[in-house]
Parts: sequence; C-alpha cells; structure tokens
Amino acid sequence: DMRKFGFIAAGYGRFYSKRLEQLSEGDPVYVYQKGCGYIGFGKVRSPAARSSEFILKDGRTLAEAGLKQPAILHDPDNPEMMDYIVGIDWVKTLPISEAKTFTGAFANQNVVCKLRDPATLEFLAKEFGEGI
Repeated sequence: DMRKFGFIAAGYGRFYSKRLEQLSEGDPVYVYQKGCGYIGFGKVRSPAARSSEFILKDGRTLAEAGLKQPAILHDPDNPEMMDYIVGIDWVKTLPISEAKTFTGAFANQNVVCKLRDPATLEFLAKEFGEGI
C-alpha cells in the first residue's frame, strides 16, 4: 500500500507517530525494513496527517483507496494510537525480498533519524540514486 499509494506511516502511540512531524515537504527519505535492508527512496510530498484525514495524490482518502492492509486505519477516534501518514513521492522502491544492505550499514530503530554515516550514504546513493 505504501509503495502503491505513496506514503509512509507510524502509529500505535504518539511516541512513534510524532517522529513523522520532523519531516518537511521536499525532505529526502530512505526507508529501512528491519532485518532486511533499505527498500525505498523518495521525497516528502505532504507532512504528517492523521490516517483518517490523509489525502492521496488522486484526491481519495485511504478508506476509499481499497487498501490491502486496511488495519492502518485502526483507532480512528484515538489520536494517541491512530496511525499518522506522510505523503511520499517515490523515486525508487523495492520489494522486501530485494532489500539492499551491506555489512556495517547504518540502521536505526527510530521512526525518523538523520543519516550521517558516510559509507551508508555512499551505498544508498549508488543503489537508489540522488539523495541526502
């Protein structure tokens, strides 16, 4: 859903979802799947919004999109637990089975973090193109 409709998400507590508010329109984003590797690069299209209020590029809401994983719309009346969504214009994405990594690659469990590791940045630029 995230690849198809152009977004990233975090929820099940504002501790996680609030981190998405650090992202601004135009920011580069690399997405890391824990235990697998990097699976996407894109740029922020729209800032964090509640899942129930997020609007896709085509004007539909997530509820209208026919999601494969509609559980992203959980807890619609609970702003502390609901998912928050950031719109992403993907430059390149990969299926999890094709995730890119290398021994020593920087990975962090935080929802949002600033990449500074030179080896990881060089690797990502080679695998995904332009970036940070």
